Formats: sequence, structure tokens, C-alpha cells
Amino acid sequence: MKLLCIVSLFASAQAFASEDWELVWVTHDTGWEINKGHGALPRKGDALDGTLVANDDGRVDYKLHVELKGGNATGTFTVVSENDGPSRLAGTYKKWATSATHCPEQIQLANDHEYIGLARDACAH
Repeated sequence: MKLLCIVSLFASAQAFASEDWELVWVTHDTGWEINKGHGALPRKGDALDGTLVANDDGRVDYKLHVELKGGNATGTFTVVSENDGPSRLAGTYKKWATSATHCPEQIQLANDHEYIGLARDACAH
């Protein structure tokens, strides 16, 4: 019975595990703007949901919700400090297993005026 409880706790923790991601956000209005962020996005099943912090000053938060389905990804992106509603984006998802120590994972999302790139090394713990 104790083993079943331990296994259940481990499986439950894995279901809500946070993963550290790097973000690049490219957008244009009157000119091109490139922003970077980082942070943990908890994964539940095929969904990532969370808030990343800007690399430059840490005062800007980027809220993301991403659904992964095979090699496709869809999501919403919000700059928390702005009053705009969430942007809807679609794109691709890819995870490579190149070695036991290097496993890149990448999500690329875009719409007509912005690009979101998310990347992490899935082997890094």
C-alpha cells in the first residue's frame, strides 16, 4: 500500500511538472521589436500554461497557454502589463532526442503581426 501511495504521488507531481523555457517574442507596429523572457511553464497533459518574466528588467510578464497536438501547436499570448487582450497564434512543436544529454524542444507560434519562439533542453534537470 505504501508503494502505491509513493507511485501515485510521483505520477501526480510529474503531471504538473514545471519546465524551464526561454522565450523570444518578435512583433511590429511602427518598427520591429524583439523581447526575450524565461521561466517555468507547468505542463498538464498536452498543455503548457504559465507566466514568463522578461529578461531585460524582470518587470514585464508574458502569460502563455499552449496546446500541443502531434507536431502542431496553438496558443494564446498576453503581455500582462498591457491592456490588450490575448493574441491567438498557431504553429509547430518539435522535440528531438539527439543524445542522453541534449534533447532540444521547440515551439514556434505566429499570427499576422507577431512571432513567439519557445525553447528548452528537455534533458536538463
